Amino acid sequence: MPTITTTITKPHHPTITELPTEVLEIILSNLERHQIAACVLVSQEWSNVFNPHLWKSIHFNNRHLQQPQHWTVRNVFDESDPESRFLVGLRRGIESGALVRNGRWIQNIDCRDYEVARLLAKYGESCSNLLDLRIGVSFNTLIHSSSNAEGAGEVGVGDPNVDLSALITILERNPGLRKLRLEREMLDERNPDLMRLIDVIPASVECLEFEHWDPIYRSRRFRFEQEKDDEDDGDQGHENESGQHAQRQVIIDNKGGLDIHRDASRATLASTTALLSNLKRLSFKNYALDHQKQTLHQLLGRCHNLETIQLDVNHKVMPLKVFSSLLQQHCPKLQHLFIMHDWHYFSDEEMRDILDASTAGWRSLGLPQQQYESHEFGSLSIPALLRHAGTLENLRLDGSCLLPSSTVQQLLTSAPNLKRFDAIRRDRSLETDFELNAGDIVTGEPWICTELQSFKARIVGVTRPDVTKRANGRPLEGRLHQGTVEESHRIQRGVYEQLGRLIGLKQLILGHDDVDYTRACRHYEKLAEGKYYNEGDVIQKGYQYECLEMTVESGMGAMAGLKELRILELEAMEVGKMDQEWAKMNWPKLGSRYKDTFWTDLGYREYS
Repeated sequence: MPTITTTITKPHHPTITELPTEVLEIILSNLERHQIAACVLVSQEWSNVFNPHLWKSIHFNNRHLQQPQHWTVRNVFDESDPESRFLVGLRRGIESGALVRNGRWIQNIDCRDYEVARLLAKYGESCSNLLDLRIGVSFNTLIHSSSNAEGAGEVGVGDPNVDLSALITILERNPGLRKLRLEREMLDERNPDLMRLIDVIPASVECLEFEHWDPIYRSRRFRFEQEKDDEDDGDQGHENESGQHAQRQVIIDNKGGLDIHRDASRATLASTTALLSNLKRLSFKNYALDHQKQTLHQLLGRCHNLETIQLDVNHKVMPLKVFSSLLQQHCPKLQHLFIMHDWHYFSDEEMRDILDASTAGWRSLGLPQQQYESHEFGSLSIPALLRHAGTLENLRLDGSCLLPSSTVQQLLTSAPNLKRFDAIRRDRSLETDFELNAGDIVTGEPWICTELQSFKARIVGVTRPDVTKRANGRPLEGRLHQGTVEESHRIQRGVYEQLGRLIGLKQLILGHDDVDYTRACRHYEKLAEGKYYNEGDVIQKGYQYECLEMTVESGMGAMAGLKELRILELEAMEVGKMDQEWAKMNWPKLGSRYKDTFWTDLGYREYS
């Protein structure tokens, strides 16, 4: 009888090195850093796979340290100091050869302490594939040139002490760098190596950030102090303060042009320095744009392809004329300006100057909510804004209450490319919000921004005699009972017709209600309608009293063509069941998932 031999073949399980790249990326994306470090220790095979990912992003920061309140003068490696102990440990690891062996894998470095930059320059010769480099100067490790120097221990006082040669070495080793951030004392123009540092920034850099360097902050004034003084005297004062650093004379001619006279050596250096041809985005945060003129001239002269400027953090007076003129002269492709919410002061003139910086025409303008209502748009900046209507695609005003309603109406009739219009204040506060008056809309020219996708603004000025009570049922008294329902509907139909032209509209947000929580807490309603409230009563929100009804009866049918509408926010408005059924039938996409993240991706606050 023949013997039957059965061979059992075990299924082959691929090893970690045999996994497809896309599968490995999925695995790595779900692992935290300490888990990847554990995988490195499993075997040499696993180490070869996981080690490059472990070293891909390095943060040379001690997250457990608290930033001190005052600057101190001490040795870098003081064993009694916790940050020094951290740096000693880091230095020993680097000196043991870890950076030499693995430097080629590093793509991102975030270095809070400049001492680490020195270690990178000395031991990081293999670290030549960086894409993102963020270098800072720690409070604890800042050393002034001598402990007895006049003013030692104060921010921005004393001789510059940061040895930029280490950072220059790192930049020269990384010709493929894409993002670079510099900050604090390394940006001091008194440092003779700063211009060399600017010159060796790789041409591959796409985004450059300057942060936290304003050496004349203490001599600046708040806006209300500036308004008390003669403006010419103030300008002269700033020039005197910066004179010791200037190596050329900057003259603004009577036509607004810029005439810059430099010494011969500086002119030669600028002419032979390679352009930053890939630099598209330039960010300044808490940076003295009116004082660092030598840096700006040396830098912007290389930024012919610059497209975006971002400004953030400014609490005092900062003239922008010279900065604007340099942008006009050197950056012909500049079309995006994002001024963040921590830029608190803008005069009419400063707003005009920064709006004039683009010769190609602004496509995106994100303007901040101002600290005081008196410091916004005026006779100089309003025409400057309207000059860019033809190119504007994204406009954010953040509750610019002094911008006239008629100006926005004119903008909407002359901005064919506009995609986003946002004029709602981010928070509920006592300051007045921007209001688009229905009368201006009805009597104005037709809106031509048919590509508009997002409209966020309060529309007011509609007489509402139909509103006779609050949301809580209490009767309402006041001037809004004037007028007739017929007149109210006539005005509303005109507004609906304008909105109906926005056939690409995806979200329509009509703003805050008139009675907000802050005013309620300040007993605003009790003062106005005290007889309807007893002590201790909870004050409830009311209706908007000058807004659109958003009902079929009031003429909403003129908006039936908004087939792309997905989000409709009607705050403090009473809408009936019939109107909701009409909206469901005519706006089939209403309520579908949609979120426009254009502004939030840039760091702006969301409306809520």
